[in-house]
Amino acid sequence: MAGNEKGVEILAKFYHEDNGECFSNPGMGWVIHHDIRKGKKDGNEPDHYENLDNVALLSWWAHLQQREEDFTFEDLDASVAKWKGLGKKLQFRISSDPMLYDGQGQGAPDWLYERYDVPFQAVQEDGYKTRYPDYLNPDYQKALRRFLCALADRYGDEEALETVDLRAYGAWGEWHSGYQHPTYAQHAAALRSLIDAWEYAFSGKKTLILSCSYEWMKDRKPPLHAPKSYEEYLYWSGFDYAMTKPGISLRRDGIGGAVKIWDARLMREFYRSGKRLPMIAEYFNGYTIKNSDAGSRGYFVEDTVEEALMLHPNYMMLMWDSVQFYEERPDLIEHGLRRMGYRLLPESVEIPEVCGEEAYITLVHSWVNRGAGRFCADGHLKIRIAGQVTEEKGFDPGALSEGERKVYRTPVKAPEHVNDGVYPVEFAVCGYGGQNIRLPLDGRSEDGYYPVGNLIIARKNKGM
Repeated sequence: MAGNEKGVEILAKFYHEDNGECFSNPGMGWVIHHDIRKGKKDGNEPDHYENLDNVALLSWWAHLQQREEDFTFEDLDASVAKWKGLGKKLQFRISSDPMLYDGQGQGAPDWLYERYDVPFQAVQEDGYKTRYPDYLNPDYQKALRRFLCALADRYGDEEALETVDLRAYGAWGEWHSGYQHPTYAQHAAALRSLIDAWEYAFSGKKTLILSCSYEWMKDRKPPLHAPKSYEEYLYWSGFDYAMTKPGISLRRDGIGGAVKIWDARLMREFYRSGKRLPMIAEYFNGYTIKNSDAGSRGYFVEDTVEEALMLHPNYMMLMWDSVQFYEERPDLIEHGLRRMGYRLLPESVEIPEVCGEEAYITLVHSWVNRGAGRFCADGHLKIRIAGQVTEEKGFDPGALSEGERKVYRTPVKAPEHVNDGVYPVEFAVCGYGGQNIRLPLDGRSEDGYYPVGNLIIARKNKGM
């Protein structure tokens, strides 16, 4: 142990406060969505992208397989290349059921119905004429799996692609209001078959994100909108089955006016489970309506952002009317970046003085996650003193949920062949493909280290 003449260990304690800085980190952040069709631009897509690091590429099955014989991935290829070139990370927002968008309501391609006579239910919804197929039909299942495997084979190794929405059932693929089967058992079986098809294609390649919605329509037979228990809700929607899959996470499409107790509970229980998978929040209605004096259903813009954060997302879609929201409320954009995902802070660091010939000293450091989400990658801590780096691979940033603190004790080899003096101790948290992530501390070096305290080396002065 380091000590003075009486053998008493001398410790220096350093305390750190969150500096409030707004910054970007991998595996989290605001998301914009982009219509992949050539010559089309979504009205909610901004023209500049400060503090926007993630892009959801929007499309549907019928657009990507217009003919059974081949796939039409040209628009998707071009969109991937465009946003990669701008340094953005990608999400797939591709639905195999009707994507009610821009004047059309397509999901599965027309040839599937015409050539194989797949049964369907025609619905007029939100002004769109749509067809929902019988998901249990063998020809439908075969065609869906072929499409999904082609999609996964082409993009499953794309490093810029971080998540893939499991948009397989109902309006917008949001997991409500799709094909009605005559019994609860058949409905649950159909949803499980869709989960299986997507998991088969993407398993081990990308995280699948499933919308944990509820059935709001009251004309379903059998009725699905009012389960009597949380367990019924999970069973009717296939969520009990989906949550047994290691690569499936959750999103909530409908923040700020449409979240109910059971879907909120599902996301919170998923978060508390400690699974290292990101969750996503998307808004209901838009910025303009919630920005009025009356708000919308009692929700204002600030309320909507806070409701999203209560569900522990790593990613949040820009609010509808997103260009106006983005331009007029940079304060909320920055607030979201400070709160969503992870925000790791070494609150205290204890460093013993080196005053003898000790080979090792022990650093004691306490960490907290000030973010609402989770670090969803493998990670470790690097400690640098006088150019000498020690890796603490036992440090687990993903173990820190919101507000949770953990204390680590790290043996570090005392620097040799250096003069007595004061040396900065620097921390770097490494993850997400070897990147040194940003911490809410001052003094970041060019290579991603932060000063967290000083080590005093006083071997000669102690006469040891």
